[in-house]
Amino acid sequence: MTKGTRFIIVAPPYNELSAGVKVLHFLCHSLNQAGVNSSMLFLDLRDRSYNSFMSTTDKTAFHESYNTPVITSLEEIDFASDIVVYPDIIRGNPLNSKKVVRYMLNKNGLITGNPIIYDSNDFIVSYQKIFEPNAHFNLFLTDDDLTLIPSRDSIQKLNKNISLTYVGKGGKYGDTVRIGGTISLDWKKSHEEYILLLENAKYLFTWDQMTGVVFDAIIHGCIPVIVSKNPWTFDEINAQELSMPYLTLEEFDNKEKYFDDYVLFLNFRDKIIEDSRLLQSTSRIRVEEFISKSITFFDKKIILGIKTN
Repeated sequence: MTKGTRFIIVAPPYNELSAGVKVLHFLCHSLNQAGVNSSMLFLDLRDRSYNSFMSTTDKTAFHESYNTPVITSLEEIDFASDIVVYPDIIRGNPLNSKKVVRYMLNKNGLITGNPIIYDSNDFIVSYQKIFEPNAHFNLFLTDDDLTLIPSRDSIQKLNKNISLTYVGKGGKYGDTVRIGGTISLDWKKSHEEYILLLENAKYLFTWDQMTGVVFDAIIHGCIPVIVSKNPWTFDEINAQELSMPYLTLEEFDNKEKYFDDYVLFLNFRDKIIEDSRLLQSTSRIRVEEFISKSITFFDKKIILGIKTN
C-alpha cells in the first residue's frame, strides 16, 4: 500500500524553541523510520504569508540525529502523487498539491488570526483532539529525551526560591504583564539560563497554556499558575493528551491545591512522566496508522473522482 508513496513535510528550519517545528521534523523522521519516503520542504519565514520556500544546507536547520532529507527544488516534487503535509499556519495550498494533509498543531486560526477553510479533499490531522475535534485522525507525537528528566529526589533538594512569568503566545489574546516579584522567562535567554530558571523556580505564572514550556516547568518541579485561560476553556485545558497539573490564579491567591502540598504536585509530575513514556512507546503504531489512513483517504478520493467522470 505504501509502495511509491512519498510525504513532503512543509515546515520552517529546525528550531529547538518551537514545539510545533520540532513535531514537524520528528514526523518526517518517524515516517522514514517506518519505511515510507519522506522529505522536508522548508518555509521561508521572511514571507509572513507562509507561501514561500527556501533551500539550505546549514546544519542548524536540521536535527542532528533525525533522518530528514530536504527538498532543494520544487521540481523534485510530484504534485499529483506526493502527499504534502501543511502545518496550520498555511491557509491555502501554495504548492497546488492534489493530496493535502492539514496538520493542526493548534486550534484553527489561533496562531495567524486567519482560520483555514478546509477543502473536502483535505485530510485533517489534529495534534491534540481539542485542536480539531472533527479531524480525520489524531496524531500526538513527542520526542522529549526522558532520560534527561531530573529525579524526584533531586528536585526535592533544590532551593526553589523564585517565581517566573511566561507570556509566550498569550500576547496574541490580550494585554499581558510580568507578575510582580517574578523573573521574565523568554526566548532571549540561552537554553542554559532557561533550565537554571526552571530549576530554581517554584511557580511559573503563564499567560500561555498550550506550550511546551509548561511541560518543561513541570518536569523541573515548577508549578504552573494559569494567569489567563484565554483563548481556551478549562475543559479544553484539562482534556489535553498529557494531563497537566496546575493552579489557577485564584487557587494560588487562596493558597489551595498544590500551594501547600508540593508532594501532591510531585505525584502528578510522576504520572505525566509515565504517561509520556507510554505515548513515546506507542508512537510508531500511531505513525503507521496515520500512513495507512491518509493513503486510504486519497485512494478513495481518486476512485470516487474516476466514478464521477
